[in-house]
Amino acid sequence: MAERISVRKLRPTPEQVTEMITLHVETFFDTGLRRAFWKGGRESVPAEHAFREGMMLRSLDNPNKHWLAVFLETPLPDGTTYNKIIGFAGWESPDTSGVVKTEEEKQAAREKDLSYRPDEMDKVVQGNFMAEVTALFEKMGEDSPNGYWILWFLAVDPAHRRKGLARQLTQWGIDEAAKQGKGVILLATPIGLPFYKALGFVKEGEIVLGEETFTGLKIKPPTAPAVAA
Repeated sequence: MAERISVRKLRPTPEQVTEMITLHVETFFDTGLRRAFWKGGRESVPAEHAFREGMMLRSLDNPNKHWLAVFLETPLPDGTTYNKIIGFAGWESPDTSGVVKTEEEKQAAREKDLSYRPDEMDKVVQGNFMAEVTALFEKMGEDSPNGYWILWFLAVDPAHRRKGLARQLTQWGIDEAAKQGKGVILLATPIGLPFYKALGFVKEGEIVLGEETFTGLKIKPPTAPAVAA
């Protein structure tokens, strides 16, 4: 039997989390954002990997976090199949629990998140950047009381690009959000900007970090069909 590619929603196992984070770190290693956040080049990769892996593992019980992976399925001589992750996306849907956190609770959650950051990270740069992202996303979402889905992670193995995999991973979230009457927002890297624009995303704002400009993009919630008179 020949190899095949499949896209599946999943709750990653610890082994799959490791595989996904390895793919993410290697995919974005030679980028301006990575160089701004992490000190020491390759020497800081273990710390980055541990930080990101811990962040993903802590998110797995959150019902608003959605993970989608692309598997390369290779049949083995013993009749089993080896599944290699060659792409993944991390989505977050709006919180519909109705629980409203106080400012004190929000601050405590932020401080807990900050406590996980290793010394190899430039905590000032990362903290300032993420504060700008939070502010931009809040502004972008002001027009919809129902909230927006957010695409936080998208990575595809360079050896398997130009196969439509990134489009599938992104379109899944767009479609799921639309089923709920919601739109989608994200922050695009300079390289990813043309790809997202081709999917219908519209520019809503920018964040400058060093020599790179990151673009806040949005697909608005679907409009309700007109009712015939």
